[in-house]
Amino acid sequence: MNQKIVATIILALALVVGIFGVLSEPGIFGLGCTNNGVLCNNPLTPIPGEPFLAISASLLVSIALFFVRREVFIVWAKFAAVAFPLMLGIMLYTYNDAPMRSGFGLSGLISNEQFATAILPPLFFLVSLIIISVKSLRLRKSSIT
Repeated sequence: MNQKIVATIILALALVVGIFGVLSEPGIFGLGCTNNGVLCNNPLTPIPGEPFLAISASLLVSIALFFVRREVFIVWAKFAAVAFPLMLGIMLYTYNDAPMRSGFGLSGLISNEQFATAILPPLFFLVSLIIISVKSLRLRKSSIT
């Protein structure tokens, strides 16, 4: 399958999931948690747009994949085939786990699901960016010499 088709599919899925996540947030567009027409004022509710922030790593990486060579795409795809399902599994586990405010050792400062959402997508993005950059530079150096 062509890398531009795969990048387009990733971009489209990320947009759909992100938009659906934002629309399902409490009080946005009348969807989500309301209490007799009043917005939920629970401080433990997630930040509006948190699902979009979580999926933004896939958005940015998929845009970058339009401009790289096929060899770079294949190296990144090998990483993403393992890392993305692992990240998604950890995030789904923390969202469906019994509510706790442990925050992976942060003593109740942040809940597990907020910690997973705040750490895993940026980590995926940074590792993807490093893989894409290093492989692109190596290919550029080998083509120059």
